[in-house]
Amino acid sequence: MPHASWIVRSTDLISVRISALISPAVQTQAQARAVFLGLALGSIVSLPAFASAPAADQTIKLADIHGVESLKKFEQMGHDLSVQRANLRYFQFALEDGARVSLVYARLNPLEKNGLRLMPCLAGRTEPTSVGAARVKALAAVNGGYFNLSDGESASYIVLNGVIEADPTKNRALVENEKLKPFLPQIFNRSELRVLRQKSSGRMHYTIACHNEPVREDYLLVDSLQGGPRLLPELTAEREAFVRTEADRKVVDSIGCNRTAARTFIGLNEKDELFIVCVAGKKQDEFSAGISLVTAARLLSALGASEGLNFDGGTSATMIVAGKMVVGRIPETLVKSTLCLVD
Repeated sequence: MPHASWIVRSTDLISVRISALISPAVQTQAQARAVFLGLALGSIVSLPAFASAPAADQTIKLADIHGVESLKKFEQMGHDLSVQRANLRYFQFALEDGARVSLVYARLNPLEKNGLRLMPCLAGRTEPTSVGAARVKALAAVNGGYFNLSDGESASYIVLNGVIEADPTKNRALVENEKLKPFLPQIFNRSELRVLRQKSSGRMHYTIACHNEPVREDYLLVDSLQGGPRLLPELTAEREAFVRTEADRKVVDSIGCNRTAARTFIGLNEKDELFIVCVAGKKQDEFSAGISLVTAARLLSALGASEGLNFDGGTSATMIVAGKMVVGRIPETLVKSTLCLVD
């Protein structure tokens, strides 16, 4: 099968990479491609699980989704996740418009010292999502923030253990871009996932906030991973300069917000429920139409999320579940950061 590859470069110098190996139709080809990367977890990364057109019983209308229980027939019961943790579930389904969705659902226990928790991981330069996942023995992981394709420099803030480890204000390709200079305050203030610890109780708290938004007084910032735009409670693509009108009056949509594409995004709610979603694009899965950000927000809301955040997409969009790649391309796209669900 030929390698179909093309790159769309945004004016952000943050590439929307749509480059992938077309999904094989026969099992023998799939097996041959599957053996390409061994993980420290002792498993072999497999092809994306969707390998054929979705049957009618694999498809659900977005209007018929009312929380994860409405997806019960799409749960992958034989997957390692359901065996490892009762509060961790994995679903795979297609929407009526052709979007192929992989969903990891977790119920977090903020008071449980050894419970499930989210943490970002940062590569030295760039690395496959599966490598970042293996390093921390993640139960599930997805690609994270934006970065320069040319040199791997992060275009997103990343905080690990209270320390800023990636700072986009030091990204020369970003800050020296003349067309972007008027928008840099908005770019640097893009939305981020925050992992907080309450000083008084030790309770962990997950929220989505603009980068410049102060941390609540009784909380410490443990980790953060910037992405954008925010999806819920409202879509902030223009506020965060993903969609912008430049000096020549040209309207730029730097990540194709209104087009269908491969996407990685997350949702949270006040019940400590977590939704990690990855939707394949057509160049990753010939049977997937991808998803727009408007539809992504609607999906998160239907699942029960009250907050939502988009991350890097295109061919960066990758999901690892129990050591196996369920969304992604082969060979795996190198990324700067990953978001990991660990035990």
